[in-house]
Amino acid sequence: MSQQTRLINATIDLHNAMNLARTEAIKRNGKVDLVAHNGSWKNGWKIYADNQSDNQSEDQSNPHPNNQPLYTHEALHDELNVATTFNYQTTPYISYTGSGRTRTATNNNSPQFGTIRLSIGNHVRLIVVNFLGRVRICNPAVPQGKSCAIQQ
Repeated sequence: MSQQTRLINATIDLHNAMNLARTEAIKRNGKVDLVAHNGSWKNGWKIYADNQSDNQSEDQSNPHPNNQPLYTHEALHDELNVATTFNYQTTPYISYTGSGRTRTATNNNSPQFGTIRLSIGNHVRLIVVNFLGRVRICNPAVPQGKSCAIQQ
């Protein structure tokens, strides 16, 4: 029971962070990045507003010092495992534009989409990021979980 609670809480926390990053990007009409600490979502994450106004690519693991930190999340429980499957996977991050769409580090017009898989023991939850940047949580163990695939 405690493993499942840890999994659900971690999934909701990351899902909420993704929604916050998207909302802030729309509100600011600019780029907002959700970046994993030290290259792994398991180490926690930070949300940064891009205050450079250039919308250019940068090292996502080491954001520009002028970028405003909006939110920080601590490391996840040691038992939790996190894996990602994204179309662009050089650095674990998600970047949103002012339109609320995701972007890759190389191109403002190239969307980033895929899945973050959180697991602990036999319990699994997926956070799916679609082509438009919308995120949703699904449980592949339940019948409707068969629709956990990315829907563009």
